[in-house]
Amino acid sequence: MSSEIRDVNLAESGERKIEWVKRNCDLLRTLEKEFTESKPFAGKKVALSVHLEAKTAYLCLAAALGLNVVEKGAMAELYEERSKGTLFWNAFNSLEEILYKYDPITSRWMYETNEDKVRECLEDFNQIITSILTGKESITKAIQSDR
Repeated sequence: MSSEIRDVNLAESGERKIEWVKRNCDLLRTLEKEFTESKPFAGKKVALSVHLEAKTAYLCLAAALGLNVVEKGAMAELYEERSKGTLFWNAFNSLEEILYKYDPITSRWMYETNEDKVRECLEDFNQIITSILTGKESITKAIQSDR
């Protein structure tokens, strides 16, 4: 696990705040006791990417929670992967919406018949997905991550 300490001189103050929370926050002490016994997060990954206040820090320090700590950057990596998948499927669905429409008069789905419009849409789609999926990440992994 990696961590970033900006000012080590604040450690003592932080520890005092966490101890205060432990003494004064009955709900968190109750949760610590319950989680120590039941281990509801055992085997699960929890990522924190926030400014930690004393209450959050205390809850995280309850070692008996059985949390699987995620390395720094893992959340951002997963977010980027899922974002690419979401962007890909948004582009795909937009293409489909333009080229395949429901005709309420005939009650049928119809494909776009204007050749120029189809070509233009496919060229746009190609540019969009190329910009989304270029890079070292796996294209198939990005596409599958959000479906």
